Amino acid sequence: HVAQAERGVTVRVEVPGAEVALLRFNFASDDGAYHGLGEQFAGAEARGRVVPMQLQTGGTTSGTNEQHVPIPFLVSSKGYGIFVETREAGAFDVASSSPDLVRATFEGARATLHLYENADPLRVVADYTRDTGLPRLPPRWSFAPQQWRNVWRSGEEMLEDARRLRSEGIPTTTMWIDNPWQVSYNDGRIDEARFPNPAMLLQTLASLGYRVIFWSTPFLDAVPEGAQPMNEAERLFVTARERGFLVRASNNTPYVSPTRFFSPSGMSDAFGALVDFSAPGASRFFEETLRHTIELGGRGYKLDYAEDVLPELAGRRTGLRFANGESERTQRWFYPQGYHGAYRAALDRWANGDGFTLVRASSWGGQRVCDIIWPGDLDNDFRPGTDGQVGGLPAAVSALISLSESGFPSFASDTGGYRGGRPTREALLRWAEHTAMSPFMQLGGGGESHNPWTYDAEASATYRELARLHNQLVPYFYAQVRRASVDGTPPVRSLPLAFPNDPGARNDPFTYLIGDDLLAAPVVTAGATRRRVHFPPGQWVGWYTGARFTGPADLDVPAPIGQPPLFVRVGAAVGAVWM
Repeated sequence: HVAQAERGVTVRVEVPGAEVALLRFNFASDDGAYHGLGEQFAGAEARGRVVPMQLQTGGTTSGTNEQHVPIPFLVSSKGYGIFVETREAGAFDVASSSPDLVRATFEGARATLHLYENADPLRVVADYTRDTGLPRLPPRWSFAPQQWRNVWRSGEEMLEDARRLRSEGIPTTTMWIDNPWQVSYNDGRIDEARFPNPAMLLQTLASLGYRVIFWSTPFLDAVPEGAQPMNEAERLFVTARERGFLVRASNNTPYVSPTRFFSPSGMSDAFGALVDFSAPGASRFFEETLRHTIELGGRGYKLDYAEDVLPELAGRRTGLRFANGESERTQRWFYPQGYHGAYRAALDRWANGDGFTLVRASSWGGQRVCDIIWPGDLDNDFRPGTDGQVGGLPAAVSALISLSESGFPSFASDTGGYRGGRPTREALLRWAEHTAMSPFMQLGGGGESHNPWTYDAEASATYRELARLHNQLVPYFYAQVRRASVDGTPPVRSLPLAFPNDPGARNDPFTYLIGDDLLAAPVVTAGATRRRVHFPPGQWVGWYTGARFTGPADLDVPAPIGQPPLFVRVGAAVGAVWM
């Protein structure tokens, strides 16, 4: 069935009487740039790749193929877009198997294809975003720099960091308490052996000008049938089991993740059973576990995992069952939104809506529920992302661009990455240059800490100035993300989509535009002191040098550490100090 829609054409396809089929949509390829498809670490340009629309894993949700936010939407610089509205597994073959074809192949007996057309590719992204849901506008305080450690061993250590940030003059509004921090796995109670007098700790942090967010997951600590619960988390599990609030396996018993969660939970012998947010009353039940931290003053959550609802694991169907009658085949798309929605509801109830969620997994439409995407565990170096390797700083830049062009305007990678522990001084500062030049900046990751003062005084001073640069740009960043929340316009744009008539725009995949007037060219190569930048049409002035450049042109520019290539369109009003 073909119909004219408000913002394009829809094609509804259904195979009568079939529960399972294979639907394939073929499109003639052209010489345009193909972007979108969600969080892409291998580059914003999808041409020549097969991009799966689900996580593919060998048993860990932190493996080498991390499709945490797959979005079945493809946009071309030629001014059209394709959105396959489906709840099934599939993939986009973007002129890979055949250079003349773009193929979208999905399981299932029904799907709706949405076709968009506009001479401006950014309007195509906006149209798709409006159809799937306008993004949330995060609270303004979350735009300022944020800080965390992989592990804080005590409340005093956390306060040391908080006070040191102030004495170093590094602007920061938010501290994350990452894992471990709870008495038992996801009981929502602060471990006072690690953080004595948590009420006083949060009050002290508030007096220093910080808001606090907590790490969390959608699991409860499972215990075998008939066993007595030994802690609050296990008691919550038993209650959830009795009330039908848990995802079930094919044998109708609660599904327990095959991954032992002693590492991410920080608690030995903890096992993760997924809460079924589709069950009536389950969300309300889970929200109650969050009340304690919110009433103490917590104002948000870092929401890990939710990729666990996989269509297959090690080549076999997982056979999960949900209270609403669905299976892992269709629930995998929307499980993260139910998970995130419980935290959103709790913050609305007990924090008067002044709440913030940073999430790892999502799906189309999820931009309505979460505030920011965080990419999980990137490498702590300069290696590029590929379809078999997550990557470091270049992957972070690619994910920022690809998500913005897939309906998710807000993204924050760990400054310095995560895998491999503490980054080198150069990797930390080059990464800080990038996050300073993007709407959200957060410092933290693997190893003891990413605190710049632990390197040397000069590194701390450089980071301070980059954080101040970011803070100076907050009014501009906020305005761009606010616009996205109103009409779907992506705040971060690749050059090929922002300047579709500029043939050279595709030569520089790591330079991006923020709004109409700010051009950022992060250095993503180790040892570089200069950067070749593609300047799109117009006149641009260097933020640090005042030098003027006229595009389109490809030019070498100096790029000393601490003064990244950043340019403003001549005549633009950018750079007002945020008070």
